[in-house]
Amino acid sequence: MKIFEELFFFNFLCFSFIIFSCLFPTGFSATFSTLAFIFALPIFWKNFRDQEFPAFIIVGICLFAYLALSIAWSGENFVDSVISLFEYRISFMVPVFGVALSTIPNRIPFIIVASFLGCVIALLASYGLAFDILEVEGADNSLANRIYHGFIMSILLAGCLAGARLVNYFYLRISLYVIAAIVFINVLNIESGRTGYILIVSVALLYSILRFKGRRLIFCCFVPLALVLISFFSVEKFQTQISETYKNFYNSVLLDDVSAGNSISLRWEYYREGVSMGLDRPLLGYGIGGVVPELDRRYSSGLLTGPTDNLHSEFIGMFAAGGIPALIGFSLFILLICGLGIEIRRLKPALGDFFICLGVIIGISCLFNSSIKDYGEKHALFVCLTLAYCFWTLCRKAAIPSER
Repeated sequence: MKIFEELFFFNFLCFSFIIFSCLFPTGFSATFSTLAFIFALPIFWKNFRDQEFPAFIIVGICLFAYLALSIAWSGENFVDSVISLFEYRISFMVPVFGVALSTIPNRIPFIIVASFLGCVIALLASYGLAFDILEVEGADNSLANRIYHGFIMSILLAGCLAGARLVNYFYLRISLYVIAAIVFINVLNIESGRTGYILIVSVALLYSILRFKGRRLIFCCFVPLALVLISFFSVEKFQTQISETYKNFYNSVLLDDVSAGNSISLRWEYYREGVSMGLDRPLLGYGIGGVVPELDRRYSSGLLTGPTDNLHSEFIGMFAAGGIPALIGFSLFILLICGLGIEIRRLKPALGDFFICLGVIIGISCLFNSSIKDYGEKHALFVCLTLAYCFWTLCRKAAIPSER
């Protein structure tokens, strides 16, 4: 079993660095995640009977089972349905990774460091690209697309703020606060992703609410809001994005004009039809394999102005695929990640705050994007939710007094 532990750890360590750094193609990171899963399976099989699982993992497995069952009423090609189902493999891969990593708890810090270094490289690369220090073919303001970059930067911000409370060295603590400030500025001033704007501000405000009280809370909430205002009046890119967002939202949502073809009008069109699909079959939905064919039919009939296989909202996608049961199950999955943070917070406040922020990050991201269905965010969550399971397990063991 020792050899499986070493092989699992090596591949999971490499995967953790690769997925956050955005330095390598998806096939490269998928190789390490697949190998890590294969080597984790024998460890999981040996130890899972002695393990307890947090509620979010149990709900995730039940949701995956329900989506698998929905193949029966998808009414489409079985193979295509299984492929669609496999996009939600996070539900069964995280517990396997979690059990495997929890058997070698002394290696957990290495996974955290690898993930942190990966995020820092992605951050530095973004600045390098923005100031023409770096030149990478196909890259604009970051090595990843703006949605994924904003996602991992918000995780890095939450990690820096939580880590600054955990470390005892003054200069390291200050360094983490400086990195947090650099992350905040990066997303508002260099990247152009609207979801990233919402995420980064939400993390800063939520962390302040969790961490401070009284005047310190007012001050810490004022700082990020002040930075947003400063960016709006001083950074043309940020001002343009906010102004265009308001204009496009007004035209697309309030005037119901989706002819412009911008991202907001397209999303509004997808959301409208996705909700319509869920309301058509509220109890069961169209099934995990029936969503894409139904979207194709709606495009052919003129209800959609363009073809799509992605509703760009995980909540609406769940509603369309599995009806109200899937929507409730997925919402509960997100809430229970925050609940896990609250539970950890009783023993480790800083860690608990990080996982509460992580739950909020996932929730906000899934409102506007298919963050579990898509490759990038899903694979970053392999690491984050595996660590959540491990820390939950360690905290529970610490809370249980040893027998004499």
